[in-house]
Amino acid sequence: MNLKQYQVCIRELPNYTDADAYVSDLSLSSIWGDAQETSTPEERIRQLHAIYKAASITVPEISQSAGLNITQMSARFAVPYRTMQDWFSGARSCSLATRLMMLECLGLYHPPID
Repeated sequence: MNLKQYQVCIRELPNYTDADAYVSDLSLSSIWGDAQETSTPEERIRQLHAIYKAASITVPEISQSAGLNITQMSARFAVPYRTMQDWFSGARSCSLATRLMMLECLGLYHPPID
């Protein structure tokens, strides 16, 4: 997956609430430049599932997966403690870009970019 394809996949995420629909639609998208009647590579399907899963993880789930508490998350990402509290409680939403960055920085997600 190249950077442009990855960016399209990320931009499409807010349009889906179902992983299977996301993977199905994106795997058949014209962004891949596949010839007609070409089967979808399994690796593409795996990558799309990984993107959707990473995008669906909440800040508390990231924290738990990394073994960090709210104070440590706040310090690690230089985010005000009150903001982190709001993200943990759901009072405010954390952007997708920020959550993906957190996951990547913590070694919990690696964008599938060639």
